[in-house]
Amino acid sequence: MSDYKEVKKQDELERKITLYRIVKLKDNPIHGNFDFEHLSKIHKAIFNGLYAHAGKIRPETDNWYKSFNDKETSVFAHTSEVINILDEVAEKLKENNYLVSYNKEDFVTEFTEAFAKVNHAHPFLDGNGRSTRVLFSQLADNAGFNFDVSNIDKDKWYYASLKSGVHEKLRFFGLLEETYQADTRLLHNLIKLAISEKE
Repeated sequence: MSDYKEVKKQDELERKITLYRIVKLKDNPIHGNFDFEHLSKIHKAIFNGLYAHAGKIRPETDNWYKSFNDKETSVFAHTSEVINILDEVAEKLKENNYLVSYNKEDFVTEFTEAFAKVNHAHPFLDGNGRSTRVLFSQLADNAGFNFDVSNIDKDKWYYASLKSGVHEKLRFFGLLEETYQADTRLLHNLIKLAISEKE
């Protein structure tokens, strides 16, 4: 029990520290091109001193998996693909002038597509969600929008993120039943709720 309490206490401390750093980054954002280098600097700023791997790409693996429940699992990109995926996202954002002057409907569509790809890349061992949301909050802010998921149900957000990339459905004992391609519709709907125009 004492070990459980200690782990819980450490988790709570980590959340408080990272939340403080995320708020500071909103006031003093790290500027960049919305590529891996930019995301890596944000990840390091949030988790430096907490994770030994802060800002570092995850180890080489065939794929990176994360379970949502006993029946569905996200399949993230091969480590060797991560940089290319993020560079492609950054290049498209640059071509589209970082979505500046987009109306809300078009902004949400392009924003969702880019977010889903970065989520699929999942470049770090941990802390991907928080660092990615900081990156995209900055993108939204620069384009005249707010991006705030604080009122979005966490389980719904997590599940929508899973569906937005390649994912697998499992049968009993973890046996693979079927692999599904990315479906961003749920994520798009939640991002639409999280996006508002700045006054």
